[in-house]
Amino acid sequence: MRKTIKTFLALSAILSCKKYLLLFSVLMLSVVCFALPDTGIHFPEDSNRSKILIINSYDAQSMKARKNKKELFAQLVAALQKELAAEIGSKTRYEAVIIEERLLKGENHDSSLLSIIKENHPIKTIVIKAFDVWFEQTGVEVTEEEGGKKRSASYDICSNVMYQLYYGNIMQQEMETTYREHFTERSVESGFLSVGPDIVGKRKHAILLMNKNAGAFMRSAASWLSAP
Repeated sequence: MRKTIKTFLALSAILSCKKYLLLFSVLMLSVVCFALPDTGIHFPEDSNRSKILIINSYDAQSMKARKNKKELFAQLVAALQKELAAEIGSKTRYEAVIIEERLLKGENHDSSLLSIIKENHPIKTIVIKAFDVWFEQTGVEVTEEEGGKKRSASYDICSNVMYQLYYGNIMQQEMETTYREHFTERSVESGFLSVGPDIVGKRKHAILLMNKNAGAFMRSAASWLSAP
């Protein structure tokens, strides 16, 4: 009888310890959860990474511009594709795949796109449809000085990209992302006749702007990217 009572007491002590250990574990887990920082954009995690294709259908050579500007815009679109792939690869459950050849516009555009989709088996596809980068005057400030009036024009560097978003072989939506920021101020004789910076001469700044436009796309397309 005494042996049975001792056994019962020992089992009770063990169960009691397990109970407190369980409560302690739950408490610690709660503390860790409350301590985790909010990154702003949340995507589901999945070890089975499906593909997203990134395709360019913008033709820089069709621009009415000098040769070096056409070359720059082709490089900027390529830089945009690369940055989108990096963003998608690091922030989503998908594997981004860049299609190197440009998707030609015209009668065979849709069939060529469907052929690429069929060949690569992506779950989603991003098509860069339209693209532009430019400097825009945002205002002219006039100040009085001893020699007369001084005019200073402000300029933003701007980017605009039109995307088509596909799920399987069905286009779900078109999305336009614009990113701009203040770039410079310069003295001018007249606000109406002032000439802004040359985008070709500011190649490094234009490429950096593409990275920021890609970030703007990730924010705008967060729900599309996170959908199964």
